[in-house]
Amino acid sequence: MPSFSPSRDAIEVQLATSRDLADLAYEIRYEAYRASGYIGERADGLFSDKEDTRANAQTAVVFRDGIPSGTVRTLLLDPGSDNPDFHYIPALDMFGPEIRELLAVRGTAARPATAIEATKLALASHAERDIAVLQALFRTVRYLVHAHDTNVVFNAVKHHHMPFYRRLGYRKIEDPRPYPGLAVQTGLMACFREEFADTVDRVPFMSGLSVTDPTCQALLAGHRVQIFSTGRPEARPALETPNRLGRAAPAPDPDADQEPGPG
Repeated sequence: MPSFSPSRDAIEVQLATSRDLADLAYEIRYEAYRASGYIGERADGLFSDKEDTRANAQTAVVFRDGIPSGTVRTLLLDPGSDNPDFHYIPALDMFGPEIRELLAVRGTAARPATAIEATKLALASHAERDIAVLQALFRTVRYLVHAHDTNVVFNAVKHHHMPFYRRLGYRKIEDPRPYPGLAVQTGLMACFREEFADTVDRVPFMSGLSVTDPTCQALLAGHRVQIFSTGRPEARPALETPNRLGRAAPAPDPDADQEPGPG
């Protein structure tokens, strides 16, 4: 497992609760997905879809030294919700029967099992080999999983990225299938609640993570926080003028391990 970057304290995350922050996420996505050949050219240089507007969606932006460097989106599946948005995650389009079967054995009619799908994970070009930014994205997802007290987290994963996910406690559920709307195939992987605590204990960049720690509370409140801190963070308000992509950024580490890109 790659170790923390020595400068991890410069890595912050914020939920995209404003249009400016959302556009930063969509810009990073577009850059990464175009570079991988998953989508065609778009005049506005942004990649968003209808799922971004759902009530069950949360998108986060990770900053390295104040520069937007990565993004990830989560969607909460809660069959017991009165809001129909919470009855859908994109992975259902590919793996509906498998997901419903997994949740059926973990819930009851009175208390259906819930899940989060982590999707639209992307790194900006200047951070595509920045392990600490990638770790921050996965840590952010796990904060949201804990905050919503879900039974399972799902990811649609390319075949060659599956070993990395296994190191984070995921199990392979299904082989890759074509991903709707993208020129890529992904398989279904899942990490279940019974493995969450083990991941926090075993994986260095998940260390100390808890829904009760101040970093989690500040993140959920919409503040920009140091994602690897579990002490009382210096919570910062939403950005008024966020840095755009393309500003000077740390040089990529040529010795860093290859890890997941857009997904």
